[in-house]
Parts: sequence; structure tokens; C-alpha cells
Amino acid sequence: MSGKAGARIGQPSEGRGSPQLAAVFTAAAAAAVLLAALGGLALAFLVTDQRARAALADLPDHPWWLVYRGPAGSDAAAWAVGASVVASLLAAAALFAARRLPERCPSLPALAAGLFLFTIAFECLRGAAAFLVIADRSITAALFLSRVVYWARFTGLLALLLVALHALELPEQRPAVLVPVVLVASLAMAASVPVDRTMFLAQLTFRLGDEQGVLFVNLVIGALIPLSVIAAAIVHRQPRLARLAGAFALLLAARDLVFFGLRPVRLACGLVFLAFGSALLLDTVRRGYVATRDAKGRPAGTESSAR
Repeated sequence: MSGKAGARIGQPSEGRGSPQLAAVFTAAAAAAVLLAALGGLALAFLVTDQRARAALADLPDHPWWLVYRGPAGSDAAAWAVGASVVASLLAAAALFAARRLPERCPSLPALAAGLFLFTIAFECLRGAAAFLVIADRSITAALFLSRVVYWARFTGLLALLLVALHALELPEQRPAVLVPVVLVASLAMAASVPVDRTMFLAQLTFRLGDEQGVLFVNLVIGALIPLSVIAAAIVHRQPRLARLAGAFALLLAARDLVFFGLRPVRLACGLVFLAFGSALLLDTVRRGYVATRDAKGRPAGTESSAR
């Protein structure tokens, strides 16, 4: 039974993406650059407008889940927006570099990895939300942008889970089925979580009304992502999957550092983790992860050619 399954997975055309998917990655990279440009405009506003900096200086610091501190300072918002711009550009570069990935490996992990990278760019919307709040514009629009940011965060987390579950060889491998499920599930989560419109945080998002529930969901899914890959490495005896678990650890740490950080050192660490984690994730999907899966359906004499 396992031999038949391995042969099915190892077919050269099984799960490969069409050449048109390269255009999807290119479009996502372009959209990430546009979001970075929007964040750059917000950063210019925060740096040049003294009244905006003074107003943001009194916002409460939210360094991690369920933790709140006093005022973050006048330069904290600029550091946060600047880091989101750099993160968006890193994601755009990774998406453009990986535009041919769906043609060379199964579509599901490639598209899920690309979806995670694309969601990072939505952090730039925090700068636009800050502009709306500080300039006393539409609070409704600022709340909408915050919900979009939370939707992107949920989507990115679930996208990483898709990559991890692919290592467990799920019977359902069609991106046309699983990717829309992730998008709809994350949209439902972001739309249903209450948001406190009276508290705008130094992280440039509105405070979640049910932060404990969101923390629990994030911790459970965040733990499942590397643990499922480690389980796959043990069950299928594929030590190379440990590289995938390492990429997940870097990316999960980068998310928290970039999402909650307001100081240069913490944000720089998050950006470094994001860069190395993204490179390791894409490289593992392209070479180690996919080659290990495909080699299971090939004769032993051709395994070296699959590497």
C-alpha cells in the first residue's frame, strides 16, 4: 500500500503547477511592493509630522500577547512602520525569486509558502491605520484596516500549517480546495473577533476584544506547524524534514518580533529571522522536502539524480 502511495506521489507531473502560476507569484510580488510604498508614505508622514509623533508617543506598548506597558515613545511607531516596509520588500523579493517554484514542485506547498510571504506585506497597512487615527479621519476605515491586518496574520499562520500538513501526505492535495478554505477560515476568524475601537496600540492596531481566545488559537496552530513536520520526519524516516521545522521556527519567531516589536534591536532580529526563514523554507520546498517525497516513487538507482 505504501509503495503504491509513494509511486503516486513520485509521478513527475503529480501536483505540479502550470506555468501561469509564475504570473501569480510575480503579481503578488508587485502587490507587496505597492503595499511597501504605501507603508513608506505612512512612514514619511510619521517622521515629518511632529504632532503625529507627539500623539503616538502616548499610545500603550503591547510587547506581546496579554502584556501591556506604558507609553511607547515618540519614535516607536516610525520604527514599527519602517520594519513593516522592509519586511514587505523582503517578502516581495522572495516571491519574485520563487516565481518558478510551482512549476518545479507540488503546487500545494509552493502556493502555501507564497501565500505566507504575501501576507507579511499587509503589515504595511498599520501605517495607514495610524494616519487615519492621528489625522482624525474615519475610525471605521482604520478598524477595517486593522481587521485586514489580523486576517492576513491568520492566513499566514494557516498557510504555514498547510505546508507542514503536506509533509504528512494528506489524501487531499489540491490547492484549489485547500487554499480557498484557508482564506475563508481566516476571514471568518478576523471578522468574528471583537475589536476594541477605544484603544489604539503603539503597534498601530486596535486592541483585540478576545485576546485570550486569539492567543490560544495562535499557540495551538503555531505548535502544530513544527510538530507535524517533526512527526513526519520520524514516521517517514526523513531527517531532511528537520530543515523545514527549522524554517518554521525562524518564521514563527519573526512574526512575533515584527508584529509586536517597537525597538530597533528586536525588529532587526525579526527581519533577519524572516529573511533566513523564508530562504530556508523555499529552498527546502524546492530541493530537500520535495526531492525526499519524489524519491519515494523512483527506483533506488535514480535517487541520486533526484537530489
